[in-house]
Amino acid sequence: ERVRVLVDTLDRQGIIAGYLEGEMAQTQRTRAMDKLKNGDIKVLVATDVASRGIDIDEISHVFNCDLPRTADAYLHRIGRTGRIGRKGTAISLVHAHNFDLLGQITRYINEELKSRVDVDSRPQPKAPKHDGSNRPSKKQTERQKQQ
Repeated sequence: ERVRVLVDTLDRQGIIAGYLEGEMAQTQRTRAMDKLKNGDIKVLVATDVASRGIDIDEISHVFNCDLPRTADAYLHRIGRTGRIGRKGTAISLVHAHNFDLLGQITRYINEELKSRVDVDSRPQPKAPKHDGSNRPSKKQTERQKQQ
């Protein structure tokens, strides 16, 4: 489901994309791979089904919308890029609840990962509006009357 939503979002932005997911028939997977190899699509969005056994030359980037559950799985995911001595880039979107896992990955690959915090994507706290007085709001007063 998330894979298809991301492909639709990319398509709306003018980025021609395809997808791979575990539930697909082998013929559908082959068709998606052929489209990527032929240049019919520029982006292939995939679940972990693409982390092993797929060998495509010249993949320049791997984007992780979420981290895999283990450091070994991370290594297999990003291993799709930078094949045969070429350079590649892996970009991972990491939520605060995955910082420990990110540390495990860093230790496992024995390489410092560059990080950047996107302040705009942080969840914003939603506190009730307060007018500065200690009086209850009109809504609160109405609710108390109804009880």
